[in-house]
Amino acid sequence: MSDVQSYLLIVDGDKEGAQQIADQTAHGLASKEISLIDIVQSLGEYINDEHASTRSKAITYLSQVISALPNTTLSRQQVQVLCQFFCDRIEDGGAIGGLRKLQSLSRFNKEMAIMTSRALVEHFQDLMIRPHAQRLQILELLNDLMLNHRSPLKSLGDEAIVGITDLVSGEKDPRSLMIIFSVLQVLMVEWDIAAKAETLFDSAFCYFPITFRPPPDDPYRITAQDLKNRLRGCISASSHLAPFAFPQLLEKLESTSPNVKKDVLQTLTACATSYSLAAISNWSTTLWDSLKYEILNVQEEDLAEDSLETLQAIATTLGKDLSSTKQTTHLARFLKPITNDCMEQLHEPQHKKAKPAGQILSSLAATSPIALFLVVKAVVPPLLTLYQDADNIASQKALLEVLVQICNAAVLLNELPWVTRPSADAEQPLMPFKDRLFELFSQVLMSSPSEEVTFRIVALKGLLRLCQVHNYLQSSEIGMIVQYLDEIVLTEDPNGREDVKNEAIQAL
Repeated sequence: MSDVQSYLLIVDGDKEGAQQIADQTAHGLASKEISLIDIVQSLGEYINDEHASTRSKAITYLSQVISALPNTTLSRQQVQVLCQFFCDRIEDGGAIGGLRKLQSLSRFNKEMAIMTSRALVEHFQDLMIRPHAQRLQILELLNDLMLNHRSPLKSLGDEAIVGITDLVSGEKDPRSLMIIFSVLQVLMVEWDIAAKAETLFDSAFCYFPITFRPPPDDPYRITAQDLKNRLRGCISASSHLAPFAFPQLLEKLESTSPNVKKDVLQTLTACATSYSLAAISNWSTTLWDSLKYEILNVQEEDLAEDSLETLQAIATTLGKDLSSTKQTTHLARFLKPITNDCMEQLHEPQHKKAKPAGQILSSLAATSPIALFLVVKAVVPPLLTLYQDADNIASQKALLEVLVQICNAAVLLNELPWVTRPSADAEQPLMPFKDRLFELFSQVLMSSPSEEVTFRIVALKGLLRLCQVHNYLQSSEIGMIVQYLDEIVLTEDPNGREDVKNEAIQAL
């Protein structure tokens, strides 16, 4: 009885025994006791059998034999013949393992890689209706080709893009999805996708949002977050995807599910970080119109924070390497409607939307020196006027908090890596307001009624931030602030004012 007959006889009931037979055949081939032609001829009647299962088992036997060979056993011609053989019979099953082995060999060349990839995509409809385990093998072969033979596949251009997107559709298994997202990301980053951007985007976005929940005993340890991160890498991979990604994501942002909203916002942040300045600028105003609802209405604190992060990412991209403070830049055009909308909310400083409006302004001001300049120029003068016209301490306190937040943004900029500064003739953003801010914070801290504890603490923090702004206050002004704090610590009656005293001690 031949090896192939023995293999076919036991393979259904004894996988391990069948593998040993294939290993035995491989040993004979490697030691030249038998030839490759002998093995292929022994398969003759089985690979042409009318039953698909018999054909599949026979080809699986050959694949296992090839996989068990040392890497240098097969000649280039043999690799070529086997590659053609497996590609011709890829629909019968069993060929994928052999092709995975062949592609790993140094004698597997460009033409073979193209032949294999074409065989996969030409038969994708048959291949993708197979059981999960077989589909996973197919996708692993595709991933192998992308890793080891990317240049030949890339030479196929749009043919490869269309074929691969067909091949990776309709998957549910998390292991397969991890491979699919990796392959798609490579296409999006390295191929010229201008003509096929929508096709590629659709092939990835059809899986958004990820709703996968691993079973408690999941042996693969793939989490929903793993899948989300991998898919997010696809969606944010290329600026060519922006015209499709932003409308679809903003539509999903209207979902009533907090989890979906969070996923959308984090994906928008990834896109804002990686897309080009031009792509972001085209959508920046539209993005603001959608994001401001999440921030100003604060239905979920974490969603508001994620929305702020998205806005910051947009401003950071638009302000990258920017040195001009002109109103015609992409950043200035982005910030103008935002500062207008936020100032509109701050005209009613005790309204619930005023506080998040201040957070928006300070968050954006902290993204770059130019952003700080534009925000300060747009909002500090009207804020000071609103403060002066306010007729109650609650409104003054709310406005003072926004001024402190903007000063804090100037402090935070000192902690950022070096970025391009405004041109030499541009004024220091906060400098024109130094005397007024110093006077305002000092007056509130030292002259407000003692029972206005929180009001005075805000002013104390404002003075501290002025001290922390780089090259802002003179040493005499800093000395005056120290005197204020000393006076609070040493002479104020602590009864009812411990909070102010403790803040002063901490500031010192």
